[in-house]
Amino acid sequence: IWITEMGTYSGDPSGSYYGYQSERDQARDLFKRFLFSFSRGIQKVFPAFGLIEGFKHDDGYFDHTGLIYDGLGPDDPGLGVKKLGYFTYKKMTELLEGADWNTLESLATGNDALIALRVQKDGRPLVVAWWDAFGDAGQGEPPLLHLDGLRTGLLRVTAVVPSVSSGADVNGYEDAFAVRTVLVVDGRASISVGGDPLVIEEVDGPPRRRSRGRVIPSGR
Repeated sequence: IWITEMGTYSGDPSGSYYGYQSERDQARDLFKRFLFSFSRGIQKVFPAFGLIEGFKHDDGYFDHTGLIYDGLGPDDPGLGVKKLGYFTYKKMTELLEGADWNTLESLATGNDALIALRVQKDGRPLVVAWWDAFGDAGQGEPPLLHLDGLRTGLLRVTAVVPSVSSGADVNGYEDAFAVRTVLVVDGRASISVGGDPLVIEEVDGPPRRRSRGRVIPSGR
């Protein structure tokens, strides 16, 4: 099964049943739509209707799904301005290209609003996670994702939506995303997951184990 017209918008398209979505809403949703589709066995997903905005030029839904503004409309900052979703799409491709989607599996988290998917890339497991912070299951503080069976001493956690409020505020691609490292102890780690999707990678580093209440490198 292929999805040939997938789109999520920013701004406020005309139509009584559309509500305003920020650039961040669009970027989050774009990432989720790809990953959720793959988790359900979809083989290919094609965005509608191109990287730049514009379809019928009637301010409808699909006039807002592009990732680069076309300079039209009251909430448009100008032709060629990139949205947050542009950078999220690029980061998603960078981090997930080459993943073996036949290995994709959902992880049990104990929280219906906490989504975690694991896939193999270059012989290593990679986890994608997000918290759908709406509805009854998404109330309260952001949850912790508990991972076990990890083989290295460190995880690199990348938020795939830039940490600024709009794409126009991105000054440099390499520095646009929040990246942190998380210590792995005895093959386990816990990661706080908020509304921005995360890509979690195992990075080279000796495994660590806990001894007498403190962490020491494995083998010492």
